[in-house]
Amino acid sequence: MLKRTNSRFGVYLAILFNIIFIFVGVFIFNGTRFPEVISSHDFKEYLSSKGCTFSDSKEADNYKGIDTFLVSDLENCHFAISYMTFNDVLVRDNFFEIVKDDVLNNNLNVKVKSEKDFGIFYKYSESLSSGDYYKAAVLNGNSILYASGEERFQSDIKAMFDYFGYNYDFNIWFIFSILVLSYLFLSICLFGIFRKFKDDKKIAFIPVYNVIYLVKKVFGDGLYSIILLIPFINVLFWFILLYRLGKMFKLNNYQTVLLMFLPLVFLPILAYGNVGNFKKSNISYDNVLRTTLLWLLTGLLLFISLIFGFVYFKNTKLSSYLVSMIMFLIYALLSCPSITNYTKRWRGYSHFKSFIIMVLAFINLILVCMLPS
Repeated sequence: MLKRTNSRFGVYLAILFNIIFIFVGVFIFNGTRFPEVISSHDFKEYLSSKGCTFSDSKEADNYKGIDTFLVSDLENCHFAISYMTFNDVLVRDNFFEIVKDDVLNNNLNVKVKSEKDFGIFYKYSESLSSGDYYKAAVLNGNSILYASGEERFQSDIKAMFDYFGYNYDFNIWFIFSILVLSYLFLSICLFGIFRKFKDDKKIAFIPVYNVIYLVKKVFGDGLYSIILLIPFINVLFWFILLYRLGKMFKLNNYQTVLLMFLPLVFLPILAYGNVGNFKKSNISYDNVLRTTLLWLLTGLLLFISLIFGFVYFKNTKLSSYLVSMIMFLIYALLSCPSITNYTKRWRGYSHFKSFIIMVLAFINLILVCMLPS
């Protein structure tokens, strides 16, 4: 079994896993190539090779934010084809929403309908439906390729998308590798943590149950692990879990922040290094539900504040978003348990805190209504 040979073992383990994660990520990312954006010349040549003529709607209608807008002529083409490139992201996204809506919702006797979005670091989306008509649309970078025709021309439409490579299959090995590495990393770290708890270390290698047991140890009840199934909220809950875990080991504030935001580095160090000082007397479940809910509320308010800030800096004309960002930041500070515990000594403030929050909310509402959008 795993043994701590010296206090540096956790550091070596952290370095090893980070190197593996980086290596696997780079290797898979290099093998995950999105298709290149079609040039206008290549698109015109393809249509010509199929005997299709085309028109340039960009020149005819002078669309703003669009560089290329080529449309096939239905008189000599079996199905409708259009290809667009954009110089404005908002125009591109709005245009694709219209096209996607046509693909997914404007068809009869639909047999197949699918939608894929792989755009995390690169914008790429696919939509198609098959019924009386076969429709497909792909957003790739700054381009959109759209086709619509009777079902009997389905193979021809697919062949066109295949020709340009506008059909992306996600590498399933990426997900599998990340899941396996995450399981090994978490299990090995929990093995060391459970050993410090002086509990059954084998639990660390039981998938799912190991996390439930950790939640039970940190929060006093394994039912809190249900929160991990709620999207977005689970991320906030994981931060809270790491925060409480750090406090159980009597970590200082800097170490706790490192554990929360750099768990790949600090969790192995906590598990196998001479960091922290765990004692059963450190565990306290007093007001754990209230504190957890307050932390979740604080995280949500900060997230909302960031959204308002993002919208404001993206479009500086929306002054109301700046006000809302500041106000939600204030709400987050008011609800933060750590700040609340510190301000309890101010009796006057604590007594009127609810009233202050209501006044701020009322002022916030008035400002948002008065300021121009």
